[in-house]
Amino acid sequence: MVAIKTLDADLAKNRIQSMRKGNKEGYLIFGEATKAHILRHLEEYSPASTFFELDTEGLKTMLRRLQIRTGIKCNSHSFRRGFVTELRRKGLSELDIAELGRWSSTEMVQRYSRAYTFQDAEYRCNRHEPDMNLGVVLVVVC
Repeated sequence: MVAIKTLDADLAKNRIQSMRKGNKEGYLIFGEATKAHILRHLEEYSPASTFFELDTEGLKTMLRRLQIRTGIKCNSHSFRRGFVTELRRKGLSELDIAELGRWSSTEMVQRYSRAYTFQDAEYRCNRHEPDMNLGVVLVVVC
């Protein structure tokens, strides 16, 4: 986030080119609401080379202040966890989420999606297939 270059943004395709671990090229995708915020930011601040004049320490300070104000844990991992959980709730597969999150396997998706509950899965199942009879007995071992 601190090194996003304005030239790396492709607003027509709603994505930002980024480098990931191993110096591999990747993309961050965003929706129309985020695009509107980006356009407003570009218009208001006219950044020359990077979107935000912010270094790593500045970002950490910003997140600490946000955490104090909201009482919600705010760090890069909490945002990644929220990203994974929300995409699971929307029905994306672990493989799709791994690609979007730029992980090489689904292991991190599984770790980050611990907040995705049985009730989430049940709701999704009933919403998409309300008449589906799964014929499955769920056994929970504690």
